[in-house]
Amino acid sequence: MAFGEKDLHPYVKLIVEERGRINTTDLEEKLRSTLDLSEKDLEPLRGRNDDRFSQTVRNLVSHAKANEQGIAEKHGYLIDKTKRPAVFFAKDPVNSSEGLPEKIDETEIEKRQQRQRSYVASKVDFDRINKERKLVGDAGEKFALSWERNRLKALQVSFDVFEEVLHSSKLFGDGLGYDILSRKDEKGEPLFIEVKTTKGPLSTPFYLSVNEWHFLQDYQDQAVIYRVYNFDEAKKDGKIVRLTYEDIQNNYELESRTYAVFPKK
Repeated sequence: MAFGEKDLHPYVKLIVEERGRINTTDLEEKLRSTLDLSEKDLEPLRGRNDDRFSQTVRNLVSHAKANEQGIAEKHGYLIDKTKRPAVFFAKDPVNSSEGLPEKIDETEIEKRQQRQRSYVASKVDFDRINKERKLVGDAGEKFALSWERNRLKALQVSFDVFEEVLHSSKLFGDGLGYDILSRKDEKGEPLFIEVKTTKGPLSTPFYLSVNEWHFLQDYQDQAVIYRVYNFDEAKKDGKIVRLTYEDIQNNYELESRTYAVFPKK
């Protein structure tokens, strides 16, 4: 099956939130390096030097209805159609209103781009040891996703929690460094959530990949771990504790358990 415009929206949302701003050319390159494109996606267009996927990405721009300032709003992100190529921006969810969407400011964009690392998303599940752990982990992520949306609803935020809280690891795979993209509070600052689930008590050890640990370090003021414990898989219910980078540094010990092994030259 080929990707359609609707299929791409959540992926675009996550990329734009991480970078703050990205033009159409770079966005297409990022999507190609991340998604598992089908033969249909890669089918050359008649009389053109590109393929069906390129056309689909361009359609994100051409089919987006812009306001008088040339700004289009799509699924929680903005497209400036006055630029060539068009530029995608993260949306300020608090200071935007219907018909008058606002981009995040330049200071925030620069901050995100300076901190952005090459976290290569991958469908390879390299830190789940067995099938049972994966099933529990997936169920815990879904529980945490619902819990997070309810947390923001209780704060009576002005934005749509179903649009702003996304299960990013299900879209991009486990290589992002986090599982859920959310917002801290009604002010709309991004929150990156890594979910770690256990059926046991809070004292049960959990595992962080190198990628996840580096992400927590780099985004320590915006990234947290949701430690789901006493999780009942049948009832899909448990308890959650939020752990910050500082919490891990002060209250936990990190122990290396795996190594990358290369032949000697």
